[in-house]
Amino acid sequence: MDELPLAKIKKIKYQKELIMKKSMVIFIMSTILLNVNGQDLAKGNMINSSEEFNTLSGLLAQFKGNVIYIDFWASWCAPCLKELKHDSELDTFFLNNNIAMLYIAVEMKTKNEEEKKLSMKKWRDLVNNNKLTGYNYYTQNRSSFMTDVYGIVMGKLSLPRFVIVDANGVIVKNNAKKPSEKDKLIKQISKYLINN
Repeated sequence: MDELPLAKIKKIKYQKELIMKKSMVIFIMSTILLNVNGQDLAKGNMINSSEEFNTLSGLLAQFKGNVIYIDFWASWCAPCLKELKHDSELDTFFLNNNIAMLYIAVEMKTKNEEEKKLSMKKWRDLVNNNKLTGYNYYTQNRSSFMTDVYGIVMGKLSLPRFVIVDANGVIVKNNAKKPSEKDKLIKQISKYLINN
């Protein structure tokens, strides 16, 4: 039997290492994504900008089995930005109780792709600078997604708006307490935890 030349052996070894690295990345990413549905929630600030939803229920289905606290905010809304700087004790409470923290940024409708890229960059920067632990979703005013939200949650847009969704996906409070009202919010959302 002929032995393989050294160059070919090195090439095969390199390809195996590359496959192993790709497999590891796929495993890590799938683990992060699988942590959404009714399991322990990720600690990082996951940003979803690749998938667009037409309905609020479509987005909420990603968190089936979890109580969800939604923060509707916008980069141009000063009271919204103030609420983003809440006490980290609240993040710990949400994490310990497997509550999905969902930030939905409602940005101004853009005229073209270039404006949208700039708008999304501003949003990402705010998410990262404010260390928004939880799940972050970008949408624009007057999108089909927001039309659905207006009909279900808020009628006329008023930001910031906070919403509690129970583990069955039912909106139980469409005008919940703010993060700055930490103690009242914890008491309010605790009513919907499965353990209580």
